[in-house]
Amino acid sequence: MRDRPATPFAGRPALCISLGAFIFFVRAWLIKVWGSPLPFWDQWDAEAIGLYAPFRNGTLRWQDLFRAHNEHHILLTRLTDLALFVAYGGWNPWAQLLVNAALHALTAAVLAAVFCNVATSRRYGNAAFIVGLTVLFTATAGWQNALFGFQSPVYFANLLDVIAIAGLCASTPFRWRWWLGLFSAALAFFSNAGGVLAAVAALVVGAISLEKNRRQPSSWAALGLIASVVALSLLAGASPPQHAAFHARNVSNFLAVFAHCLAWPWVNDGLCFLVMQLPLVLLMISRWRKKIPLSPMERCALALGLFGFLQAAAIAYSRGGALPEFRPLSRYQDPLLLGVVGQLFAVIVLFSGGTRFVRIASLVWCAATMAGLIMLTETNFTLHLPFKRVQDQANLAIVRNYAASHDPAAFTSDPNFSGPHPNPRVVQHVIDDPLLRSTLPPEILSPASSDATQLSWLIRHSAELTAASGLLLLCVLGNSLRPKSTRSADGTTDFADGRG
Repeated sequence: MRDRPATPFAGRPALCISLGAFIFFVRAWLIKVWGSPLPFWDQWDAEAIGLYAPFRNGTLRWQDLFRAHNEHHILLTRLTDLALFVAYGGWNPWAQLLVNAALHALTAAVLAAVFCNVATSRRYGNAAFIVGLTVLFTATAGWQNALFGFQSPVYFANLLDVIAIAGLCASTPFRWRWWLGLFSAALAFFSNAGGVLAAVAALVVGAISLEKNRRQPSSWAALGLIASVVALSLLAGASPPQHAAFHARNVSNFLAVFAHCLAWPWVNDGLCFLVMQLPLVLLMISRWRKKIPLSPMERCALALGLFGFLQAAAIAYSRGGALPEFRPLSRYQDPLLLGVVGQLFAVIVLFSGGTRFVRIASLVWCAATMAGLIMLTETNFTLHLPFKRVQDQANLAIVRNYAASHDPAAFTSDPNFSGPHPNPRVVQHVIDDPLLRSTLPPEILSPASSDATQLSWLIRHSAELTAASGLLLLCVLGNSLRPKSTRSADGTTDFADGRG
């Protein structure tokens, strides 16, 4: 019996749903343990003053939703925050954090759907890919995005970029999935400045794959439309002059940050990029030497790898001059995750069809990635997250003190912390404005001795839900490994072991 060729979006729904649920509840658990009701930094001016205040007093214009925030056009985040503001009757940072968790989990579920038939010769390839996705997406590398409500642009961009790459790289031009990919690529511009890079990656992969379709006008027209999305996004992009000081100072500065980003999760050792970027390079060389055209999923994986490459370059250029020891900050690391997913795909394909040496090298890559994640996680749990907790507690005490006394000296009472925004006057303005004060989370205005934390049911029971969803994922994954029985023409039962 011959297997049908694997195509993207052909994944098992139960596997994708259970994976997404587990990742969501793990993030909800992270929010419960390390989250805070206190809005942080840009939320005080960009959200409260720039969005909620004009919305409440009736002066918000539709053009305001499209205006740039630093380098980004965050239309999707503004619409989401307004929807939550209306739904809860005020500011609810906990709900924003759950939205971030849901977008992150949905991105993993879509990746599972795209690559669920990754195993070209062994049915265990799917399980390995799902396990790898689970490890990558439950890691705390992007803890700043997970625990700051205003960071949803990163998650919107990741989700739209995955859909864009799958639609543009693995679908026939001008079919509905291709149009969905093009629309997602265009919409990604309104989430995060780096969202356009998915279209750039898809354009490069499309050009590479054009060889066999060179005489088809539809292929050229498809590339032209993708190029138009890229060009329009670049022309409409913003470059705030106050951020020029953050740019890479010179070529060596750029290359150092670039290498550290490509080495993710080994962000402390830039030379590790030689290992972390190797799988896709080997897979492409193998296909070129054997003159084998790339399969739809291989094109998707290559585009993800290119996307991670471009993200690393964008971080190095735009923030290279402000990064300590050339390491990307936590909030820059989630987009790099998508590039590693492409590398993971290449590792599994190489392992399933490679020599013994290639298989050993694939296992070494997996071990190196896991070791890097463990070290990164240990640093986050022993250094960064505990510092965040101390910072949140100190800043919450400052805000509560000022809300009760209206004395600006509250922001200078702690020599180590000066409040949740670098400009104390921004926080003072929000608290002093009766319209905005009435919308603040109740925990902020409560006395320090009270316990007014209002966690949703999902967050309060996130530990139990994580255990239940993890058990469900194991059951679904185990069921996917069972041999599938098929009925042959003579009525006998044949068990497919997943081999071609």
